[in-house]
Amino acid sequence: MKSNHLFVLILSISALALGLWLNYSLSAKKNDPPEHTIDGLLWPQSKILTDFTLTDQHQQPFTLNQLKGHWSLVFFGYTHCPDVCPTTLMVLKGVKQQLVTHQQETANTQYVFISVDGHRDTAPVLANYMNYFDPTFIGLNGTEEQIKGLTGQLGVVYMQVAGSSPDNYLVDHSASILLFDPLGRMIALFSAPHTVEGITSRYLAIRQFLNKEYL
Repeated sequence: MKSNHLFVLILSISALALGLWLNYSLSAKKNDPPEHTIDGLLWPQSKILTDFTLTDQHQQPFTLNQLKGHWSLVFFGYTHCPDVCPTTLMVLKGVKQQLVTHQQETANTQYVFISVDGHRDTAPVLANYMNYFDPTFIGLNGTEEQIKGLTGQLGVVYMQVAGSSPDNYLVDHSASILLFDPLGRMIALFSAPHTVEGITSRYLAIRQFLNKEYL
């Protein structure tokens, strides 16, 4: 009789242990970040920025607060860029046009061009350049120290290449488009070459994938 009681006790303890293990496993699985296959998405390893200050084409300050509350597609370049920059800005213009059909869910999207050539890209120059592509695009510049402080946080690289005169030079720079979420975190990095369809589809997929996080 005692052996039967002992057997039942062992079974009960085993069942309890199995139940606790299953409950723990399911809870751990539930708390794991959902998997994704979206090219360029960094989440959940998002990059958190410290505050910064730049100046827009209207000579108004632009800080981390201006990224918050928006989804921001950001590109670093310069107005004298012969190829990559105008091509990428045309892609972003096309993305904006594509998103018209998704206006309700993407109305809080902004497009930001940050100059890595503060010497030549003054506010009036940036204003003219942005107007050529889209007047709603935000053009930013800053001192060398301000730009390096921001690019250093983001892993964006650039380097001036000497030209025929002090005002005639090129700037080698990263060609990626960065995506920031409404909390001001870098959430994705889209590597070149860029297409309107590629950026639009990945952006919408990321918005849909992370929608619950911002509800």
